[in-house]
Amino acid sequence: MGEMTAARYDGIADWYDGATADSAEANGQILSDALGSGRGLCLDLGCGTGHSFAAIEGTGRTPVGVEFSADQLRLARERGTRLACADAAALPFDDAVFGAVVASWISTDVDDFAAVMREAARVLRRGGRFVFFGVHPCFNGPCV
Repeated sequence: MGEMTAARYDGIADWYDGATADSAEANGQILSDALGSGRGLCLDLGCGTGHSFAAIEGTGRTPVGVEFSADQLRLARERGTRLACADAAALPFDDAVFGAVVASWISTDVDDFAAVMREAARVLRRGGRFVFFGVHPCFNGPCV
């Protein structure tokens, strides 16, 4: 249970990269502020095309991107080098590896969000920093 059966963003990465660029840039400072200064590895869970890598690096950390879509990772490689194609509900990392974990805009894109949060907690070191952005700029409309 929890394992994704298809990469939902394969075939639309170029569109997605452009459609989310402004939101990612606007949220970069918010992400930096939420993370605060630090060092070591920061997992960018569901990294998409890697828009958050610069903000993570700006805090002093090294981003490690995980994304289920190979198409998204194709573009993320232009922004970062530490990448893994993996299901966020079954991360390929040992326990307590990361001092920080960022999860941006993924809650609507995974089959089992609770499993993803359990995995994020598992790979996060005790006392580490977890930052979550929940409202996806492409797929959540205005509330009326």
